[in-house]
Amino acid sequence: MAGFGLAKKGLGLLGRKLKHEVKRTKKMPDQNFKHVNLDTVKHKNPRTGKIQDVQSHKLVKGSKGKKNYIQKMKEYAFKSIPKEKK
Repeated sequence: MAGFGLAKKGLGLLGRKLKHEVKRTKKMPDQNFKHVNLDTVKHKNPRTGKIQDVQSHKLVKGSKGKKNYIQKMKEYAFKSIPKEKK
């Protein structure tokens, strides 16, 4: 299938649904995605002293947030599929 490269061979209905969902998301206005930020920040826990990566809570531009949202959508959709079919 032509398109976004999401409808891979053997994925059938999942690939087609994801393809249409991505297409619908791309048509949505950017203002809806200002809070979708995948950037991480190093944070030191004062009690234990361990350093962890924590998701940043800063606002981002809408276009960047939309790209992050689509990236996560693809990641979660393909999470349940065995490695052989990816």
